[in-house]
Amino acid sequence: NLMQEVANMEKIDKSQFPFPYNQIVKILVIVYTFSLPFFAVGTLGALTPVMVALVTLGLFGLDEVAEVLESPFGNHPNNIYLRQFGVKLMSD
Repeated sequence: NLMQEVANMEKIDKSQFPFPYNQIVKILVIVYTFSLPFFAVGTLGALTPVMVALVTLGLFGLDEVAEVLESPFGNHPNNIYLRQFGVKLMSD
């Protein structure tokens, strides 16, 4: 049923992560990335800044991906392009 599918997409679009969960994740990532060099310097030595930079880039990159996936329908380049599906549906 088309209307049920539209309702399901609307439900996906409107449901978001709770704000406190989002804030706790960001705070924990920041604390982890600032404390990581102190624990890694004994093992990595001079490579500590490089490895910490890569880990930090990966963690903050995953956080950005999670924010993009939180709202998949819209007009941004990374969002699902619904107009194409609508045109195809209307042509059927």
